[in-house]
Amino acid sequence: MITGAGSGFGRAASLSLAAGGHDVIAAVHHAAEVGEMRAEATARGLSLRVERLDLLSEVDRDAARGWDVDVLVNNAAIG
Repeated sequence: MITGAGSGFGRAASLSLAAGGHDVIAAVHHAAEVGEMRAEATARGLSLRVERLDLLSEVDRDAARGWDVDVLVNNAAIG
């Protein structure tokens, strides 16, 4: 799982790892980014799971605990 996957490094890493055949959960903050990321992955023929995740929300964090994550890249930040 890569947090902050809606733009920049997180987006590029998510797409690149998915292109390499890895199972990736791209966690994005904004709901609009979910559709954008899914559309880009589909256009590239990639299998990429995109989830909206607000790390400041306890409800969202609790939901994410149920995801099957082996490696976590904490990339989310406020710039």
